[in-house]
Amino acid sequence: MPDEKNLEFLTEKTTQIAEQMLKGHVFDWELYVENSHIYLFLNYGEENRKFIRRQCKNILNELAVLESILEGLRVTIGFGTTVWNIAQLRSSLKSARYLVEQRLVAGNGKLLEGELRSSFHLASSQWFTQFNQNMNTALESLDRQQVGDCLMKLKDGLLEQPDMTGHEILQMCREVCNLYLFFMKNHKIPIEQNFMERFNQGVEFCSSAREVLRYLIKEISASYDKAVAGKMQENNRPIRIAKKYIRDHYREAITLETVSEIAGFNPTYFSSLFKKETGKNFLEFLSEVRMEQAKGLLKETNLSVASICEEVGYSDVKYFTKNFTKYSGLKPNEYRKLYS
Repeated sequence: MPDEKNLEFLTEKTTQIAEQMLKGHVFDWELYVENSHIYLFLNYGEENRKFIRRQCKNILNELAVLESILEGLRVTIGFGTTVWNIAQLRSSLKSARYLVEQRLVAGNGKLLEGELRSSFHLASSQWFTQFNQNMNTALESLDRQQVGDCLMKLKDGLLEQPDMTGHEILQMCREVCNLYLFFMKNHKIPIEQNFMERFNQGVEFCSSAREVLRYLIKEISASYDKAVAGKMQENNRPIRIAKKYIRDHYREAITLETVSEIAGFNPTYFSSLFKKETGKNFLEFLSEVRMEQAKGLLKETNLSVASICEEVGYSDVKYFTKNFTKYSGLKPNEYRKLYS
């Protein structure tokens, strides 16, 4: 994406070249800049149409020389439809814009003209409906790889579609972005507010359909990675609270219900979330904390096994010994002899 200085330089050069090429051949002309596009509105006599087209081709050739100076510059001219009054300028501008977008299919460095037509309605096709379903499933998984795979299939599928125009490719990419934004908003997963604006700006500088689709995948993947990291951190917070509470209160007869309330969830949901985030259920984690504490006391103190049993939250020595042996592979006294 060119910086402001490069764009300013390009605008000045375009003005100079247009002045040189068109002076004396048009009644008047106006130059307008929007993002990466430079528009020339030309008012000329119908008898000069072929000459004006030839001069626009010469302008293209002159600007193409600047590609070696301005890194990333690719020049394409869309020759909009001729209109007969100011009220029709919008339609001429629209046709020129569509033609410039056709560079994604036809290639850069050309003067493109004519009317673009396509009989393929991809947005309403079964293929795209299936993609929507797969994309929603992938996004719900919070699995970066699954989302990436889904987007790669979209890229391959779009590139295989026959007779798609550049405009349709861009519209499909925006449709995918809107699908992504809708899903994230619907599931209350925050993402950057300027996502769509940044995508629309960046895609203007892509020079082929493949590059547009790569850019789409890059932008959604980067945004999704960031959003998922934030979501995971949000989900992890109650788990961190619960784990701290267990470590601070393992000597007590704490229950799943107590810890769930501390974390702010009902026991059923908390139990599922705890297992997902830690790989252990509540009782397994509590037992692990108690066993690790017991190991330390056996190594570093002369307390009896019965006292250690009580110290780490158990009331039954036999039950404690059984759990400790299962956890460490040694009975408490054997562990003490080996490690103390």
